[in-house]
Amino acid sequence: MEFTPLIKKLDNIEYTNGNMPDDTLRQLSHNVRNNNNPYMYYQTKGSLERIIKYLYDNKIVNSNGQQLDFTLESGYRPLGKPGDYERLSSKTGPQFYLRALEANTGIDFGDDTTQYYTYELWLKEQKNFAMNPGTSMHGWGIAVDIYEYPKNKRPEYYGGGFIPGKSQKSITGPWKNGPIKQDEFQKWLKENGSKFGWTWKGLDYGEAWHFEYDENNDPSRGPKTTLETNNNAINFNLKPKELNFKRKVETITNKKKQEIVDWINGIEKKIK
Repeated sequence: MEFTPLIKKLDNIEYTNGNMPDDTLRQLSHNVRNNNNPYMYYQTKGSLERIIKYLYDNKIVNSNGQQLDFTLESGYRPLGKPGDYERLSSKTGPQFYLRALEANTGIDFGDDTTQYYTYELWLKEQKNFAMNPGTSMHGWGIAVDIYEYPKNKRPEYYGGGFIPGKSQKSITGPWKNGPIKQDEFQKWLKENGSKFGWTWKGLDYGEAWHFEYDENNDPSRGPKTTLETNNNAINFNLKPKELNFKRKVETITNKKKQEIVDWINGIEKKIK
């Protein structure tokens, strides 16, 4: 099924969901875990930088007396196209090789997926909820999945509301499967995010980690800047996420691909 992506104004410019121009996307490069350094709208990045400065300038600590900090799991998510789940999950698709490498090396290659992929994954496995393609705030780079740093477990089991075995497919209102456990940074951002334009939006979906940014309600932003005058891009890698994804895949040689296929086939035989 194909969806028509929504259009939203950011800094008075209209952008199509999941098709953000390359030069509007930035990487935060802060507490990057296992090669996962998501892209986001440049104003989103600016707000997160101000949060970092605030945390460290004011020496905000967690319950263990350690500096409170965060890491990102997901940011901008390109739209993709129908059939991405089957295409990227197949034994000939790039997503398969990344997941295989994760299992074989223990390295987390991150959320290099499209909105169609996450939506179709939700329909098929009925686990973590995903918005219709073309409607998610991730598609404009103004939503992030964020956790306290350091983060040592997968999101489903760390500060999350997802309960294994419970379907989120029919969720239409506030989370009904019990209280949502948030880590200490998520709690802090829930309580203080409005100072920086952030609101926790995960209540309806059982997601402790999902926060959204509104540039028009960010008191920390100061005088509004345009993309042309926002010249703080020092170490930005402006390649779109799709190209970053492609680069990762292309570094896997054909020989390595075959080794991974053989390795997974061997695992499957043992399971059978």
